[in-house]
Formats: sequence, C-alpha cells, structure tokens
Amino acid sequence: CSSHGVTVSNNKDVLKTLGSENSPEEFILFFGYAGWGPNQLESELARKDWLTVPADRSFLFASDIKSLWNRARARYGLDL
Repeated sequence: CSSHGVTVSNNKDVLKTLGSENSPEEFILFFGYAGWGPNQLESELARKDWLTVPADRSFLFASDIKSLWNRARARYGLDL
C-alpha cells in the first residue's frame, strides 16, 4: 500500500532489500501482530473507531522515532 511516498508492506521480500543498494533511503520497521475476524476492520473503520489521516512522509521521518506517537497525538489533538 503506497500513498504520498509512504509504503506499508507485510512482504518479507521487502525486508531482504533493506540495507542493499535497492533499499529505500529512509525506512521504519514495526513488528507486531494484529488480527481481525471477517469484516471486523471494515466495521471498525465505518464506526470511526480508527483515526485515519493522509500519509505524511516528512512527519514520519522528521525526528526521533521514539517521539512519533507523542507527536501524532499532539498534532491531531488526541488525549489518550
């Protein structure tokens, strides 16, 4: 999935390119697992359980990754 210069992938072949000459200049790795039942995610999105925002490459790669969630909360006025 790509948008505004940001690509999200769960393909292990993409991992193999990281650090090679074909690697993107900047990348962030997140590891974890989340699973949904049939149509569960679609239902959650329809109920507005998720905040969706346009991809913003400059925001994602702006500074220390450890501050990403706090910066996102502040940017979108979230008090979690």
